[in-house]
Amino acid sequence: GVKAKAGGVPFIKCPTNFPLILWHPYARHHHFCVMTEKEQKKWHAVLQDCVRHSNNGLSEEDPVQTPAFTDSVRLYRQAQGHYGTWDLMCGAPPQILANLVMETLQPELRDVIGPRLKGKMQQRQRNWMLISGAVYKQVLSQTNRQYAALVEASEAERAPLDARLRTDMDQLITSKEHVCSKIRALVLPKADQVLRTNVQPYISSILDALMEPTSRGFS
Repeated sequence: GVKAKAGGVPFIKCPTNFPLILWHPYARHHHFCVMTEKEQKKWHAVLQDCVRHSNNGLSEEDPVQTPAFTDSVRLYRQAQGHYGTWDLMCGAPPQILANLVMETLQPELRDVIGPRLKGKMQQRQRNWMLISGAVYKQVLSQTNRQYAALVEASEAERAPLDARLRTDMDQLITSKEHVCSKIRALVLPKADQVLRTNVQPYISSILDALMEPTSRGFS
């Protein structure tokens, strides 16, 4: 929210020349100081592993809930005009949702609050970090509660839904097989024609071209 000038005095002071900073884009940062470069490298590796473990909060054992959650986040961000990978898709689902809220909320807060911060640059930076951290804490508490309520409601609906699906399973399988046969009857003749016309006549020349570098390698 408050940008320091290049070459300015840093507002974070470390009594040694070997600081370690646990940085978060919205929450309060954590700062540590060690005595030697060797200790700095050691603790950097330890903290890096801890962060990597903490960021892996989505269960890979749930074949339904996790993909549904990640797809929902992706589609929401696409609706906001954000495409591609997202660096903040990390942590448990409530943390990811809090990051999603803050992605939109923080720029708005910066525009409203940033110009009103008083004092020297270092003090304004500290105040902005405190404000951002407090807002993130409130947002995270909300996403924790609301996500827990959503999971509870989903679990309550699971048993009736499972029973309904089991009742209709034969009809679902029959419908699936019927649709598959229709698609196969429509697509297969055209695919065979394309294969015979556009692929098979060139297979021999393609294999010869692929084998030539291999043959040169053995000669």
